[in-house]
Amino acid sequence: MNADLKKEHRLTLDILSAIESGQNTSQRRLSNDMGVVLGLVNSDVKDAFGEAGWK
Repeated sequence: MNADLKKEHRLTLDILSAIESGQNTSQRRLSNDMGVVLGLVNSDVKDAFGEAGWK
């Protein structure tokens, strides 16, 4: 597995872990905390939860 793919998987895992923890957060806060653009968090959330996102 190449380094970029491992980094992408790690980011997805971090996003899902933050959501699962139950803390009140937003995609914008996650992107700021993780140092990535908002669109990347949004894309991962859509891939994981579908177009409805999470509530």
